[in-house]
Amino acid sequence: MPAIRHAASALALTGLLAAPAAAQTWDARADFSPTTNPNGAWTYGYATAVGTPGAPAAVTVHTSTSTTADVHSWFTSGLCGDNTPAVAKNLGATAFTYGGSGNIGAGELVLHPGCSNQYSVVRFTAPAAGFTPGAYDLMASFRGADIGYRTIGLYLNGSALFEDFLNGGATASWTGARVLAAGDVVDLVVGAAGDYRFDQTGANLTISAVSAPVSAVPEPGTWALLATGLVAVGSIARRRRVVAG
Repeated sequence: MPAIRHAASALALTGLLAAPAAAQTWDARADFSPTTNPNGAWTYGYATAVGTPGAPAAVTVHTSTSTTADVHSWFTSGLCGDNTPAVAKNLGATAFTYGGSGNIGAGELVLHPGCSNQYSVVRFTAPAAGFTPGAYDLMASFRGADIGYRTIGLYLNGSALFEDFLNGGATASWTGARVLAAGDVVDLVVGAAGDYRFDQTGANLTISAVSAPVSAVPEPGTWALLATGLVAVGSIARRRRVVAG
C-alpha cells in the first residue's frame, strides 16, 4: 500500500538524519611516521605564508629525515642549513634536551619554523575514500619548547580558526566543532616571531567524529516525504486502536 511504503521510507529517512558520523579519529602525534610523508591523511612540510579563506597555504612537503637520539625529524635539505623548518617527534620514553634551553618531552610532536620566516606545518587532509562527512571535534594544543617567542595557528581551508603568540614554556589550546567533507584541509602551524632558532614548539592536533547528521538541512522534498510518512504511521495506529476496541 502507498501509505505503508511512505511510512517505511520516512522511518528509514528519520534514521539517516539522526545517524552519527562513523567513529573516525586522527591524532597527529600518535599517527606520526618517521618513514612516510605524506603519511595517510597527514603531511609534514613548510609554507612561506599562511592561507586565506578558501585558499589553504601552499605547503612544500619535506623529503629529508634525520635522527638524533630518539628524535626523528622531517625537513627540507639545504633550505636553512640547520635542518629547519622541521616537524619531529621524540619516539623515546624520556625527554630530550638540547642547547641548554630546548626540550622535547617523551612522545611529543614538535614543529620548528625556518630561517627565512618559513612556517612549519602539519596538514590534515580529509581522505577522498572512506571519510564520513559530518561534524568533527578539532582539538589543537601548543607548548613553547624553547625560550623563543613564536606565532601559532590553526586553519581550516585557509580560514583562521585560532591565531596567537606563544612565549617559551607557555601553553595554549583551541577546541571547536566544524563540519568536514572529503578533501577539506586543516593546518597546524608554527611561525617565527623573532629569532627562529629558539622557536621550537610542542604541538598536537586531533580530529574526532561527533554525533551529528550527515546532512544538517534536508531538501524540501525530503521534508514532504517525512511528513507524509508520519501521517501514514499515525493513521495506521488509529485504525489499529479502533479495531482493537
